[in-house]
Order: sequence, then C-alpha cells, then structure tokens
Amino acid sequence: MEKTSGLETEKQDEVLRLLTEIREGKDAAFNVLLSRYEGLLRRRVAAVCRQDAAKQDAYQEACLALHRAALHYVPQDTVTFGLYAKICVDNALKTKYKQDARRTAV
Repeated sequence: MEKTSGLETEKQDEVLRLLTEIREGKDAAFNVLLSRYEGLLRRRVAAVCRQDAAKQDAYQEACLALHRAALHYVPQDTVTFGLYAKICVDNALKTKYKQDARRTAV
C-alpha cells in the first residue's frame, strides 16, 4: 500500500517540477506535460464532439486549457494537478460548446 502512495507522490512531484518549468517559460516542459495528459485531452474532446472537424478545434482548446491549468494550479493535499487539469479542460470545452451552439443558432 505504501509503495503505491510513494509512487503517487513521485508522480505528483514530477508534475510539480514540470509546472515550475512551464511557469519559467520552458516549452519543452509543457510538451512533456502535454504528452502525459494527451489521453485525458482526447477522451474529454471525444466526450463533447462527435464531428471530426470540430474535434481539432476542441483539442486545441483543451491544450490551451491544460496550459492555463499549469500556470494557475496551486498545490494542495486534496486536489492533484490531474484532477484540476481535468476540471479546467471540461469547463473550457463546455464553454466552447455553448459558444459554438449560440453562433449556429443565430
């Protein structure tokens, strides 16, 4: 059991190191973070987009949301970066979906 929590702590420490580098403007660190969260972004995009044309735009929005999350996350005991990033991406995609729906309704 402790081995799992130790592994989780190591993962969180690595993410926090990447976040520090991202805040320092190191693009390579964001690329590493993006590769780690690529699956999450693709799953969240697939959950809100059915059309392939819309998926690319939604994926770009998800990437921007991940970057904003990296810049604004404050480490906490109760909320990991992964959960925070998921919430930020979901909120960004919902906002985009609502804006797109309003534009097509006009």
